[in-house]
This record gives sequence, structure tokens and C-alpha cells, in this order.
Amino acid sequence: MIKVTYIISDTDQAIFFENTFRLIDKSRFAISVILLNPGNTPFEETLVKENIPHKRIRYTGKKDYPRAIIQAIIYLRKIKPDIVHTHLANASVIGLFAAKIAGVKKRIYTRHGGTQKFFFDKGKKYDKAVHYMATHIIATCENVKEVLMEEDHVAAGKITIVNLAFETEKFANPDPVIVEQLKQKYNPHARGPVIGVISRWAGYKGIQYILPAFKELLKTFPNALLILANARGNYAGEIQKMVDEFRPEEITAIPFENNIYELYQLFDVFVHVPVGKHYEAFGQIYIEALAGGIPSVVTMAGIAPELIRDRYNALVVDYKNSEQIAAGLVTILTDHELRKQIIQNGKASVQNRFDYSRYINELETMYTNTLDNKNKKTSKALKAIV
Repeated sequence: MIKVTYIISDTDQAIFFENTFRLIDKSRFAISVILLNPGNTPFEETLVKENIPHKRIRYTGKKDYPRAIIQAIIYLRKIKPDIVHTHLANASVIGLFAAKIAGVKKRIYTRHGGTQKFFFDKGKKYDKAVHYMATHIIATCENVKEVLMEEDHVAAGKITIVNLAFETEKFANPDPVIVEQLKQKYNPHARGPVIGVISRWAGYKGIQYILPAFKELLKTFPNALLILANARGNYAGEIQKMVDEFRPEEITAIPFENNIYELYQLFDVFVHVPVGKHYEAFGQIYIEALAGGIPSVVTMAGIAPELIRDRYNALVVDYKNSEQIAAGLVTILTDHELRKQIIQNGKASVQNRFDYSRYINELETMYTNTLDNKNKKTSKALKAIV
């Protein structure tokens, strides 16, 4: 039995982890969890319900680093895992350091973020420490591997690519009752066409280039509606100034919507245009839109270069180009044959590629190989002694 302890920070709800823990082979792997959160969460309640051993360490900010590290060391020394696997920034700094001090030989870190090169200078220091303390790093796609190698100078042999997993069938088959409820809530006047965006209000997400494109689209489709979901972030001040230039009925901003499977069905076109290839690490919303059958206008970032083909399963535009975004929107809304092909090809592009059975198989293989390598080294050492 291989004992794996997950260390996860800043997580309220976690369908991805819940599915992972539910599907992993429990005859081979014993899972435990350390949560770094300020208090109880729905995710923790699920762990209780599923009888998954766990410990919550109170964490509210970087001032809690010393105390959290000490508590994590004590817990890890008590349970003695074979592998520690960390997710998200704070969990990786605290968890990998604690695991190293506690004597855990195999320390895996999943890199979820993209480049730190331009926007996050402080983050580069934390990344350097994390990469040093991790014995193995999971990159969620080729794009993340490129960032790790080119910007962070991580050795290729330390990196394994394991694509994330999604419940794509739920995007393809959303609850029609909830869809209608969301339409009444977010588009009560039945405006259309509806342009959808699901991105935090951060400069690298490119929303500042979508808004001028939408203004241009209104000249052709004066009844159009722009829905900006996940409308919060450190660039909110600048985005809000641009939003204020529109009439209130032309834009709906949604800070958070839990019914993500159904939300996509409100959109006639989806737009995701990060301003550079490496700013988006993976970009799960590419997958979600394709699975949901929503034709998209996108830039090539994250997983997109491995998945997207222009005019086959999406329309591709240049970075920071409002004119091309506007033209792409008009094309999808007026070329009905192309729209139909993009929808069909988009669904086919993600079918079975990002399912949980594939993810679990690759994850279990990595865990096993990680310890097999350890055992091989031990065997060689014993032979040398003999």
C-alpha cells in the first residue's frame, strides 16, 4: 500500500480532488489530506463524509507560514507518508518544506500557474524554492513544461506531463431547468446574441481587448449582451471603467456562479483571449466551452496550441487585437455552416481526451514509478555493499 498525503491550500469546493480521491485504486493507495484554510469548507465536509483522513491547518496569509509549517511537520512525522503531493502556491511552499524536514523522500508538486515573468516578480522567488524542494513536478500541459524549463530552468527529467481531468459529459448535458433559471437571472430581457466570458479581471486575461470588440459588435447586433463571469480580480478598477462606458443592459457582470455547466449554455459565442501563450497555464475553459458546444474566439495560450485549430474547432485571433476579436464574433454569428462545423469538431476534440479514467491511470503510474525508482536505487546500493 502506497501512502500519499495531499497538501492543498485556499480551496473551498474541489470537485477535481473529490473525483480523484473517489476513483483512485484504494487497494493500492491510501490517501490522506492536509488542508490549509481559515476554517471549515464544503470540501472538508466531503472528506469527513468519505472517511478520508485529514487535518486542517488554519491558514489566513503568509504570516501563518511558520506555524503552518511546524504543524505540517508534526502531522507528517506522525502519519509517515511515502509521497507528499502538493497543489496550489501556498500549499506547495508550506507542504514541500515541511515534507522535506519531516523526511518524506518523494515530494510531488503540480504546477497550476503560468509565467511569473512579467506580472508576478515575487512569485518567481517562491517558484525557485518550490522547484528545489520538489523531487518531481507535474506539468498540466506542454505549455507549463515550457515555462518550467525556459523560465525556471527546471531539468526535463524532473517534469512529467499529466493533463487535468474534467466532467466533460456534464458540460455536454447540462440540467435544462437550471439553464432556464440562469437565463431568467442573467438575461431576463432575452437579449441576443449573448457573448460569454469566464475570466478573472486580471490584465493578462485580455478582457480589456474584448470590451472594445463588443462595442464594435453592437453596431451590427445592437441587442447583443456581454456576460462577464468571474468578474473580480486585481485589474477590476480598469475593467470597471471600461464597463461603465456601456449601457447597463448591455453588460452583465457575475462575480461568481456555481452552476458552471449550465452557465455556458447562455452563450452564443465564448471568448477567451489571454495576452500571451504562457500567461495561461492550462486554461480549462477552453475544454469546457468545446465540451459544451459553444463556438469560441480564442488566442493560443495554455493547452490551446495542443488542442485548437483555427476554423476547425474555434476561431483563433492574435494577442491584444480587438479588431480581430470583433471580426471573429461576427464570423461565427453570421457563417452558420462554419459555426455548425466548429461546434461538432469542438465536441469531438475533447471527447475522452480529458476524462478521469485517463487521469487516474497516469497519476497512479507516476506514483508507482516514483517509488519503483527509489526501490531500484536501494537495490543497487545493497548489491554494491554485498
